[in-house]
Amino acid sequence: MGFYEDVTSYFWNWYVYLTATGAITGCWNYGVWGLLWDDDEGKFMAECMGWWSGTAVTFPYTYSM
Repeated sequence: MGFYEDVTSYFWNWYVYLTATGAITGCWNYGVWGLLWDDDEGKFMAECMGWWSGTAVTFPYTYSM
């Protein structure tokens, strides 16, 4: 692999990582309100994770054009 492909893969892995962790923390923040105010037993959290289709990612994630 050339230098540019390595750099692209490096930044692409960071993007995927930040997107996944952002979804996890965002869904936690969304879901905690359902637990505190509605006592929904995690329904909001599960609904939010469904929007993101889960956040499981296997690294290293290879970028291809």
